[in-house]
Amino acid sequence: VDNGSSVLFTTTSTNTNRKELLRSPFREWLVSWGGKDIFLQTKASGTASGFLYQVDAANKRLTRVLGDIKGLTTSISPKGTYVLYSESTTRGFVTRILSTKTGIVRSIGNSILPEKCAWLIDEDLICAGGGTIPEGTYPDSWYAGTTTFSDQIFRIYTGANIFDVLHTPTEGESFDMTNLQVNESLGLLYFIDKQSGILWQFSL
Repeated sequence: VDNGSSVLFTTTSTNTNRKELLRSPFREWLVSWGGKDIFLQTKASGTASGFLYQVDAANKRLTRVLGDIKGLTTSISPKGTYVLYSESTTRGFVTRILSTKTGIVRSIGNSILPEKCAWLIDEDLICAGGGTIPEGTYPDSWYAGTTTFSDQIFRIYTGANIFDVLHTPTEGESFDMTNLQVNESLGLLYFIDKQSGILWQFSL
């Protein structure tokens, strides 16, 4: 933040060769990389319209990717090919995927918050969700811990828009998964159970 404005810039790991890309009166951007592109998302709330922008580094300007979406929360694929996003509804939320190349938007067939997913190198997804969605204002209710989930684990094939169920909770088992990370070479998924704060490992 500089003089009341937010400043977007690139720099090296040693904080040299700093290049300013953008100044904005909005101060709470969520920054993501997708390939060589930078994406800026407004903070998510089910009571406000959210926006996602792509930064044109050469011309130092924003291009709107998504907008006027209540409860917008997003996740950008490693190459910037896809944007996974959720939108608040009167009883919960819906989840869709946008192709940045074609502009086509598709439903993924499950209500899954992007924060509960991890991208693979081939831009498929490993996601947690798919159970009953408690009524609430999303993503606020989940952020605040007033609603919880008992998650299944899915692999979503983004190109074909189909999914496989990798794990369904057994009796007495319940994980509200977050901070998903995948080690593809070892075939392992790591996640933190939001309710207990415990780190778990799952073999894919």
